[in-house]
Amino acid sequence: MTPKKTRVRAVALVVRGDEIIAIYRENYGEMYWTFPAGGVEDGESDEEACARELLEEASVVGRVIKKLATIESFARVNRPGYPVIGTKSVNEVFFVEYVSGEPALSPVSPEYQRVLLGAAKGNQVYKPQWVPIVEFLKNSDVKPPELGEWMHAYLSDTIDRVV
Repeated sequence: MTPKKTRVRAVALVVRGDEIIAIYRENYGEMYWTFPAGGVEDGESDEEACARELLEEASVVGRVIKKLATIESFARVNRPGYPVIGTKSVNEVFFVEYVSGEPALSPVSPEYQRVLLGAAKGNQVYKPQWVPIVEFLKNSDVKPPELGEWMHAYLSDTIDRVV
């Protein structure tokens, strides 16, 4: 199957002391971690999308400091509301300074509606939270996997500098 197009996603890596914001997901029987992230909308810069997604998906205000990496990933499942299998995503990863707020799913986010619709079936959990970096590094189930591998390597390499 040929992918429709390449999606550009902005990803927020928010560090506060020895913790990061990560999102625990249960999605149609899969359990994994991910990061506040989402598509860049028309007329929006990657940095603006990063700050918007962080607020929508985690109710946290952050200041985008710098771009850390560009990570390619590919859709692996075919579900309504998700990219077609094989669709390429370009994940623009940004280091974001924490400003305010406590991690919680915002009622204005599309993910909130997915959780409400899926809650009756017991198939949608979405929990943004502060996670100690050392605990995050023990978990290998991060999606998309390409982003997870990069995050693990980056955090392992920089843990002494961020804690």
